[in-house]
Amino acid sequence: MNILLGAILLVAGILVGMGFSRGYKRRYLFLADFHMFLEYLETNFNFVQDSLKQVLLNRQTVYNKDFNQFLASLSENIENIQPFLQKWSKEQKILNDEEVVIFVKFFEQLGRLDCETQLESIKQTKASLINFVNKANETHTKKGKLSTQLGLMAGLALFIIVI
Repeated sequence: MNILLGAILLVAGILVGMGFSRGYKRRYLFLADFHMFLEYLETNFNFVQDSLKQVLLNRQTVYNKDFNQFLASLSENIENIQPFLQKWSKEQKILNDEEVVIFVKFFEQLGRLDCETQLESIKQTKASLINFVNKANETHTKKGKLSTQLGLMAGLALFIIVI
């Protein structure tokens, strides 16, 4: 019986560590997807020049779940983008405050500027975003791995204590 309880605690410790690790990964993937979306927009504005709604709908299958959900919600609320972005920025749990400011500022301007100004906005946002993407990747690789290992160690310690 003690071995079963110890094994359950070991698995629980690992799952808790993986849960913390998943948060770091979600943030990194969201920022990386945003960066890829900016590159796609830059190419589209230079060559194809699709409508904004079409761009949002076409790209939803390329990204991870969180960014896809954001794009789907954005395309549904494209006429009321200001209230949607304010609500989203308060409810989201992925990005920190600095990243949210850049994110919201970009999407408030999206589709409301002429082509050249929009391209300049994309370039400025990409330049600001690259530091956040690099930091998120570094955090994901270091703290994510550390969280999983600490969860394993905590679970193993509980396993030994129970036995």
